[in-house]
Amino acid sequence: MADNLEAFAIEMKKLTNWNLTILAGGEDPTTKKLRTIAYHHGKDKRGQIFSVAYPEFYQNVLTPFREFLENFERKFY
Repeated sequence: MADNLEAFAIEMKKLTNWNLTILAGGEDPTTKKLRTIAYHHGKDKRGQIFSVAYPEFYQNVLTPFREFLENFERKFY
């Protein structure tokens, strides 16, 4: 999955010159456990990706996203 996110981020960077942070998550079909991924593409002037530049990323972004997913109806379409 990370390879697909990277390919998408690279293309978006080419098209828009934007930096991207992609959050995704859901039930892992193999383990049936909740999984999340945060993919960052692009760095700030100090050479840091977003989760490094914003030290509260996991507490203030990824944790609430995970809590959102825990309340999501787990149904595959």
